[in-house]
Amino acid sequence: MAVNDFEKTDEEWGIYPNPFSGQTIIKSNKYKLQRILVRDIIGNVVLQLAVNDYQSVLDMHGFSKGVYFVSIEDETQNMVNRKIVMQ
Repeated sequence: MAVNDFEKTDEEWGIYPNPFSGQTIIKSNKYKLQRILVRDIIGNVVLQLAVNDYQSVLDMHGFSKGVYFVSIEDETQNMVNRKIVMQ
């Protein structure tokens, strides 16, 4: 599995809105999403989703406000890591 934070451009995928309240959308324009992991600020996995689509709604209603880190694995087994903020 490769971690390619810089090879995936904003034209290929996006997280919006970010910051968000309750839910946000993760979308890929090129490859299907396979797995999404959300970690809290200390690294604990708080949400894990299996996906087989170009878009997924990340529903975080009930989670505390704050900074989270999301790891997104696509069908080519590349992974990108991004910061998301729940307000």
